[in-house]
Amino acid sequence: MLDLTPIKERCKKATSKPWHTGWLWDVDEWHKAELKVGLTVGATYRGGICLINLREDGQDNAAFIAHAREDIPALIAEVERLRIALQWIKDDALLAIEEQSAK
Repeated sequence: MLDLTPIKERCKKATSKPWHTGWLWDVDEWHKAELKVGLTVGATYRGGICLINLREDGQDNAAFIAHAREDIPALIAEVERLRIALQWIKDDALLAIEEQSAK
């Protein structure tokens, strides 16, 4: 079973303020943003950069983002596992009802 404790802790520590996405196409603009904000997390993709402000709760936000690549697939797998288990329970309950009504 998936241990949700570390995922919940990262969610709790990450900022609750609105999160935004955007694009920095100009390399000079990126360097200015990096110097102003203080930390770049992740990688660039077609000009997109993830910037985290270290002056506030940036370390916790960085940890939240960095773990998303493993947390999200694990959560999806857990939901899928639980859906299968729930379907088995439903199927067993229907079978028991059918058997009981056949008597």
